[in-house]
Amino acid sequence: MKMTFRNEQDGVESRIQQIGNGKYSVTLWDLDSGECLPHARHYRELNAAIDTAKLWANISPSPTITLEV
Repeated sequence: MKMTFRNEQDGVESRIQQIGNGKYSVTLWDLDSGECLPHARHYRELNAAIDTAKLWANISPSPTITLEV
């Protein structure tokens, strides 16, 4: 399993990949050089990995919908 969050404007892409022990690895890549930047973390939960990947790629999280009655 692999997911990417690309930010063309900032020239970065964060990637999530499931690793052998069932955890998720998050890395940050420079789009101009194609090299991995010194950012890497492992998570047990996919949602935590997605939150970090969006943060590193400077992508806003999904909007929260508030329902007023």
